[in-house]
Amino acid sequence: MTKIIVIASLWHNVILCHQLNLLLMKPSWLILIMYITNLSAFGQNIHNEVSNKPKYPNTASLFVGSTIIHPSGFNLPTIGLEFIHEVNHYVGFGIMGEVEVGSHIIQVNRYNGIKTEVERHSAALLIPSVFLNVYKELIISVGYGVEFEKTKNLGLFKTSIEYKLYLQNDRFIILPTLSWDYTTHFQGWVYGVNFGYNF
Repeated sequence: MTKIIVIASLWHNVILCHQLNLLLMKPSWLILIMYITNLSAFGQNIHNEVSNKPKYPNTASLFVGSTIIHPSGFNLPTIGLEFIHEVNHYVGFGIMGEVEVGSHIIQVNRYNGIKTEVERHSAALLIPSVFLNVYKELIISVGYGVEFEKTKNLGLFKTSIEYKLYLQNDRFIILPTLSWDYTTHFQGWVYGVNFGYNF
């Protein structure tokens, strides 16, 4: 879009200078000056587009935290891995994998209103996600994937909010994270910390 605007501006200036030359019968050095001015602006726009790319576009991180299952209130230790590729400073794509460790009995509200007890074992989650840098280092992610249960697999919607904190070396980061996981059977809050490495 920027390139189109600059090209349109160049053409507009050429027409203006040509008209000025006809009116004033001056040499065509006015056109040259206008070209130089617009080429400088064009170069600055290209520089801005390039500088918008992140220094390290990839991040791999280890997640350590807990999942609070709703409505039972069980608190399960949770570990995971996350990979993000940043297209620019605002948008990234990645994948998250987590394991909720432990088994428990949970009450589920069925569609008919009857409460039944269901034994739930350790579960693994795999979620492709989109990451949006909304303000400074505040990141919101949204994804849909699969929760692999012992008895059956469930579709899982996950939304997260995290804040990127740089250590002394800007390759190493810490991200306090809070997520909401939703399936048709279980929901839960996930909280913890990502320990990441930029490359």
